[in-house]
Amino acid sequence: MNSLTIATFNTEEAAIVIRNRLRESGIPAELHDQKMLQRVWFLAKPYAAYHIEVPQEHLEPAQRLMSDWQADEAALSEALRCPECGSLKVEYPQMSRKFITPTLVAHGLALLGILHHRFYCVECHHTWPWPTKNGPRPLIKA
Repeated sequence: MNSLTIATFNTEEAAIVIRNRLRESGIPAELHDQKMLQRVWFLAKPYAAYHIEVPQEHLEPAQRLMSDWQADEAALSEALRCPECGSLKVEYPQMSRKFITPTLVAHGLALLGILHHRFYCVECHHTWPWPTKNGPRPLIKA
């Protein structure tokens, strides 16, 4: 079964609330914690560490529910969003999780202060630093 990320959070508590609401609505949502991956493998602070994933066949119903919840009650106010396109599919840091050589080079550059970790939008491929000039966490443009 192929699962896809539908929302990303900085805090576990906020992610659990949305995961539980999806489950109560019949969507088999799972919460994946990437804190240790970020701290050990990417040598980064654990931002955007909590990913809610749903099976691909449940993606559209889950997105519709979350859109309704956001419109009705701002239920996704704690979710990270791309400042360019508003997508909830955000990763941190923007380094490859598939190949070791670019990751090792990026680690070396980050340790030397040459490269700084950035957020990455899976949808539009935009990257941005933390914090953004718009506030303490990435937000959708007004």
